[in-house]
Amino acid sequence: MGRGRRLLGYASGVVMPAAPIPPAFERLGGRRFSFYPAVLRVSSNEWTFRYATWSEVMVRNAANARDLWIPRRFLGELVESDGPLVVSLLDTLELRDGAVYPRRPRVIEMPVACDAPRAGARGGPAAVVSIRLEGRHESRVSRVAGSAVALGVLGCLAVVGYSLEGGDVRTFRHRDRVVSSLDQTYVALNGGDTYRTVVQALGTPDRERWVNTPNGSRIRLLEYADRGFQAVLDGDRYAGAVDERGHILQSVLMPRGELSTALLRDLAE
Repeated sequence: MGRGRRLLGYASGVVMPAAPIPPAFERLGGRRFSFYPAVLRVSSNEWTFRYATWSEVMVRNAANARDLWIPRRFLGELVESDGPLVVSLLDTLELRDGAVYPRRPRVIEMPVACDAPRAGARGGPAAVVSIRLEGRHESRVSRVAGSAVALGVLGCLAVVGYSLEGGDVRTFRHRDRVVSSLDQTYVALNGGDTYRTVVQALGTPDRERWVNTPNGSRIRLLEYADRGFQAVLDGDRYAGAVDERGHILQSVLMPRGELSTALLRDLAE
């Protein structure tokens, strides 16, 4: 074996090569990095690589020195830029019970009326419903026709969206107003981020300025003109993002427990 390559021995005398380091971490060279999207329920998004197994990679949080195992199947590529190094994740992960799992969507159970029949209750024989089986040729023709209609609708929507926005711009609706930004890297930030972590995540802004809102708050704006948005900080704390016209792109939960929406609206006024 080559120099520096670890071997794992077994009682049977068979030796196996150590688990290879994923290419994204091999290129880090011991430097700190961030995940994108950030791991939910973790306050700091700054990490260092520890070591790897065949199925997982251990990373350490630079803020609290906590080690986490990240399954290899969720790891993407290393993104290098003028800002901090970023390792992409193929799914949004969250910390639960000391381990990371794919984000679990919230399920809201609707209340059942008192006189409604319970699931599984049998009030008599089930009704007989006639089922007509389509022939193979008819079913195939229906699928092709449905696909053609769906593609046509999507094409029309894409043309209309491009015409309205004047280019390849991501758009979404906020309170019946169409707002847009060239990218959405700010979605990885939250109300626990400070000026330092915001700049680490987004890079050096094109321009910084302070403004006063009608309610007397002093707000710091980090402008990213080529990316179509401004990061908003309430003092040193991240409070959300607005587009070039002041429309809200993202609001967050602030450390005091309230949403930053009202603050961002004051800024727009």
